[in-house]
Amino acid sequence: MALTDANKSALAFKNTQGKAHTAGNKELGNEEEQFRFIVGADTVWLSEITETPNLSISEYITASLILDPTSNGRAFFTYYPLGHEKAGQRVTNVIPHSFGNAYEVVLKGSDNTRITEFDARDWVYQYQPGILFQQTANATPIPVSASLYVYNGATLSSSVANGSINISGGVQWTEGTGSLSTTGSVSMAGPQIVFSGSNVVWNNEISNNYTIDPVTTKQLHLVSQYGMTASILDHVTMFTLSIPSIGTMVDAEITIFAKDSTLTNHSRFKFSTYAFNTGGSLFSGDALNVTPDVNTVGWNYDIETRGTDLLFHITGSAPYLIDWTMHAKFLVG
Repeated sequence: MALTDANKSALAFKNTQGKAHTAGNKELGNEEEQFRFIVGADTVWLSEITETPNLSISEYITASLILDPTSNGRAFFTYYPLGHEKAGQRVTNVIPHSFGNAYEVVLKGSDNTRITEFDARDWVYQYQPGILFQQTANATPIPVSASLYVYNGATLSSSVANGSINISGGVQWTEGTGSLSTTGSVSMAGPQIVFSGSNVVWNNEISNNYTIDPVTTKQLHLVSQYGMTASILDHVTMFTLSIPSIGTMVDAEITIFAKDSTLTNHSRFKFSTYAFNTGGSLFSGDALNVTPDVNTVGWNYDIETRGTDLLFHITGSAPYLIDWTMHAKFLVG
């Protein structure tokens, strides 16, 4: 025995409203069980669809319509046409008419005339699976082609497979109770995360120097490294922060730690400091709240101002191979 039309209608209506259908005598408000549609990652589109078709993320083709032999003359599958690199494959992910009038599918019959939207056969084109349904079986002229736009832009699955996600426009990122917003772009590729336009820079590459632009950068997070050097009898510069704009003040929270190749000698320094461009040169406050953890005599750090540069020095001693790492957070005002 087949489902009744009443149950079919109730299933369709309740499911679109986020509820499961459990009984024919229950109204929508009486249904307690949730229903959610499952969307595959290959059908989650990441590129913006505008009313004017963008051929960088879509392809306009005249596809072939092939009768579904199980449909009693009512359904047709869409296939890529001869000469196309995907000839013989099913067409899916067609951009629907809901994105703009330019995307309306154009059907043509075997007599090469257009089968209009109000044709007496009463037809519906299902864009995602690429299937044409006509209520009147074996209607003439037989539909033979469909001109349409196929979506070729980024999908969730393709971006994950490539190891990158790119999002442009007004994107908001939440951090704790505050938020980071950008009018630029946000990109994630491989091990790097870069926020552009948000005034917050997360630089996950090893940096030896950085120049502060107080207009575009309000926070700077970075890592610097001076790796596996021989003994340092005098100080060397591990990192240089340039502050060229007059009136710019930078507050810094720094952690520097070091270890040697034997893994028996190690040191750690955590401190805060600040620098202020007073007019072509820097005034730097002494390092505050220094928390040293030193088990090797002669390993230390130093801070120097030179013109509009703030230099972070390190000092080693003894015949060790020393690996120095610095993690820094700078607030700019």
